[in-house]
Amino acid sequence: MTLDDDYNLIVVKPKSRKDIERAAMKARKFLKIAENVLYIDILSILEFQLQSFFDDDVTFLVPDEWYREEEAYYDTQKNIIFIRSDVYDKAVKGDGRARFTIMHEIAHYILFKEWGLPYKIPLKNIVVMTDATLKSMDPEWQANTFTGAFMCSKEYVKKLKIEEIEISCGLSRKAAEVCYCCSRGIPYCESEMDMEEFSNWSYIFAMQNDYFNEEALS
Repeated sequence: MTLDDDYNLIVVKPKSRKDIERAAMKARKFLKIAENVLYIDILSILEFQLQSFFDDDVTFLVPDEWYREEEAYYDTQKNIIFIRSDVYDKAVKGDGRARFTIMHEIAHYILFKEWGLPYKIPLKNIVVMTDATLKSMDPEWQANTFTGAFMCSKEYVKKLKIEEIEISCGLSRKAAEVCYCCSRGIPYCESEMDMEEFSNWSYIFAMQNDYFNEEALS
């Protein structure tokens, strides 16, 4: 989850894990990817099928120079997915983390088009929200959840070990662990991995504390 310089939280419309998983399955069905297909060619989607989702002019670029901290990002105003060159090169070689990163940005594109663009809420407003509500409004959590569901068909990995999921689905070890847990309905991995690995939750709450400390001193 992202916080801007004015202590505004960047959020999206709240969605449940089931909502997001249904959207991921809808995307797979649209692309005619069978449920029993484990390894998906993410670069083929990026390069040849991206514009077919919403029939618009979305595209991607791999710039020669890169000045951002992110490995990739989707620019909603330009309707362009930007990918750092080394990330793209790793994805070409089948690197699981790079493949997940690229699909994550595709997920942002799909979800923003489907459910609306991100918007801002003042950080002070989150004190009246539950952790579950905040998490459901996190665009990064939504994109990661979509990507995990899209790249890892839960029904077909229930009998696979983590190492087998990692290889069969072309995922990173961490993503394979999350997929393993989700396919078996193990909730503790949701809280530990989704919040620590996939979202800077602790940073947001630290910034919240800083904000209220400054307010008290002013």
